[in-house]
Amino acid sequence: LIIMTVTFLPATSFAKERHKANVSASNKSSTTPVGAHGALSVQKVDAYQAPTIVDEHGKAVQLRTISTHGVQWFPQYINKNAFQSLRDEWGLNAVRIAVYPREGGYLQGNQALMDQKIQEGVEAAKELGMYIIIDWHVLAYNPNEDMDAAKTFFKKYATKYKDYDNVIFEICNEPTGTPWYNG
Repeated sequence: LIIMTVTFLPATSFAKERHKANVSASNKSSTTPVGAHGALSVQKVDAYQAPTIVDEHGKAVQLRTISTHGVQWFPQYINKNAFQSLRDEWGLNAVRIAVYPREGGYLQGNQALMDQKIQEGVEAAKELGMYIIIDWHVLAYNPNEDMDAAKTFFKKYATKYKDYDNVIFEICNEPTGTPWYNG
């Protein structure tokens, strides 16, 4: 079972992007998502009200992605063949690796497996010219309880992948029951 997060484009855009993805597997080729857009950032763009994901040329970019379920439960889905199918057949330009700190995950006995799958996923995405989101996937607890572990995790991976244009970090996902704004 994989939880999917997909943003749909009009059929003409989807077909055009899918065709571009099929042309080349080289991440340096302008026909791959990373080749066409380079490093992404978030900026205020005149045409949009909210800050927007933009490419290295300042052009708005839409990530079309799928998320793995917990790596500790389904590591077999993180591999180059799976990612290539998602890119070439589904027209996706990114994959999100859900790294659960708890639920038997990164902080509860599966760090070695998850480190291996993160590395495998990042390298596969790089070879395919896709973006990859490393997601610290917090669920129904206060993420501040694992803040020191999260800092260690992100320092490790930000250092390791600092020169990769395709790596994106999601620092905390789905923390329920946590106050975010105190006025």
